[in-house]
Amino acid sequence: MAKAAEDYGFHAFWVWDVSLYAKDAYIALTLAAVNTEKIILGPGVSNPLTRHLSITANAIATLDDLSEGRAVLGFGRGAPGSANAVGFPTPRIEIFRENLVRLSALVRGEVLVLDEAVRYRVQSVQRPIPLYLAVWGPRMIQLAGELTDGALIAGPTQKELMGGKMRQVLEAAKAAGRDPRQVEVNLQLTLSTHPDPQMAIDDLRPLIAYQIRRGPLSWEDELPPEHADEVRRIRRQFAYGDSPTSRGTRMGLVSDALVKYVGIVGTEDECRERLADILTLRPDSVTFRLAAGDRMQRLKRLAALVSKVS
Repeated sequence: MAKAAEDYGFHAFWVWDVSLYAKDAYIALTLAAVNTEKIILGPGVSNPLTRHLSITANAIATLDDLSEGRAVLGFGRGAPGSANAVGFPTPRIEIFRENLVRLSALVRGEVLVLDEAVRYRVQSVQRPIPLYLAVWGPRMIQLAGELTDGALIAGPTQKELMGGKMRQVLEAAKAAGRDPRQVEVNLQLTLSTHPDPQMAIDDLRPLIAYQIRRGPLSWEDELPPEHADEVRRIRRQFAYGDSPTSRGTRMGLVSDALVKYVGIVGTEDECRERLADILTLRPDSVTFRLAAGDRMQRLKRLAALVSKVS
């Protein structure tokens, strides 16, 4: 997959770091590193709960060494689909901020001092590793602008919503005394194209259900009021540990209207028009989520679509 993405001209390749329904991210990224030459590689995203900070720093530094400087670290608070599903409560934002500060020091090769008895440095860090934060709501957006190299912005693929989050990231960076240009803004997009628009909608239904279940409660604030009952129903019927392809997500839990609001779906022409409009926001980069099943063909169709967007 990584080799194909590189050959198609994509800039970066992210691998989900979830333990229940995806193969190990760092083993996958190792395979990607030894089979590619240029593409940027990283987990999308690791968290402070299922991997200790020192383990994550060592893993990403090892990947960076193996790939000759092509590693980036995607990091998040610990979403329901990864952390809560295996029994870890999502940390309070104050505790997560402390973890983020510590991780930032480790991936810069600095000595981390916890107390008089505990101080350490991850010896494998040879050069600073860029740190990107997965963000959704305002508190995580604030942390991204204040402390990290980039923001991976998630949420419904609506231009007004994404544009607002982009502005919040840059404002947070400026308020922290940083040059906003130091913080890369990456928009996370959910897209499916098919000659039959209904097939494109059906294709994304499981992934949208998963996003709603694992996302923060602020999901409801970013959706039209008519979808509130639908979102609550999805959250009741879809367990944290269910994968995006589980049977329960294919039983009418996500309406066509909700799929269209959250994702970019339709024919190639329809998707190209929506994507071109989103790109007028001028993000530094965008990342496309690939739904499960036949991902090589999905990647091929995506590459064809992106090549036609000016």
